[in-house]
Order: sequence, then structure tokens, then C-alpha cells
Amino acid sequence: MAISSYGSPTRIHAPDTKTLSTAGTKLDGGNVVSAGGRMLTVCALGSDIGEARAKAYAEIDKLQIDGAHWRRDIAHRAIGRS
Repeated sequence: MAISSYGSPTRIHAPDTKTLSTAGTKLDGGNVVSAGGRMLTVCALGSDIGEARAKAYAEIDKLQIDGAHWRRDIAHRAIGRS
């Protein structure tokens, strides 16, 4: 996941997200905010790659970050082979 407002801190609200790793973030007054560029990784486990992918994107859907964007094609080729 990346943020388009590079250099401008944007608050990251991640309710009940348990599979989130950050980079490119900082604490600002008790809030996690973006520090620009690529900033988050969301991971999940499942019984197969399709389930893991679905769970990871379900976690992404919980995030509230103005200006964030992310790829929606992760693992699509691997799912086609399974």
C-alpha cells in the first residue's frame, strides 16, 4: 500500500487489523501517520492461496487512509495455477 501525499502526514486508522506491518510511518501525537511512499504490508493465512489473498484484501478494506492506493492483482497468476 502506498500514499499519494508524499511528505504530508496522513492519519492511518486500522480498526481490528491484526496482520499489518508498517514502514514509512511514524507516531504523531499518539496517532500512526504516513511518512510518505510505500508504508504498509498486510498478510494473511488461508487453506490455499486464494483464501489467504481474500483474507488479506478483507483486512485492507478495513483501513481508512485518505489518498491511499494499493494493487488488486497480487497473487492473481498463482491463483490461476492452483
